[in-house]
Amino acid sequence: MSGTSIFASRDFMLLLIGRGVSSLGDYFGELALSYFVYVYTGSPILLAITFVSFSAPRSVARLVGGVYVDRINRRALMIATELIRGTIFALLSFLQFLGSLPTVVIYPCLIAVGGLGALFEMTSDS
Repeated sequence: MSGTSIFASRDFMLLLIGRGVSSLGDYFGELALSYFVYVYTGSPILLAITFVSFSAPRSVARLVGGVYVDRINRRALMIATELIRGTIFALLSFLQFLGSLPTVVIYPCLIAVGGLGALFEMTSDS
């Protein structure tokens, strides 16, 4: 690609846009769920558990997941992790819309979203 911009590459632009949307989704998803937990419980301890539930699985997945990311079809893994994470956020939104979202359901969802997010990032980086 000598003499041309890297931004002219369709594959690079798709990856860049995908990572950008994914990062924004992570940020706003974690922010919305943290806000929900704090408003409905008023507990700073449960708010802290919300942050830990999202961050701790990311750290563990980065330690363990690197070995597996190299052995799996990267494109399929990236698509699968994003679809699963999107489905989890959509399910949580739907439950809140119905008015039946218990706070304890949020924590396993955050654990899954955090771990899958780390796998997505590792796959994208490799």
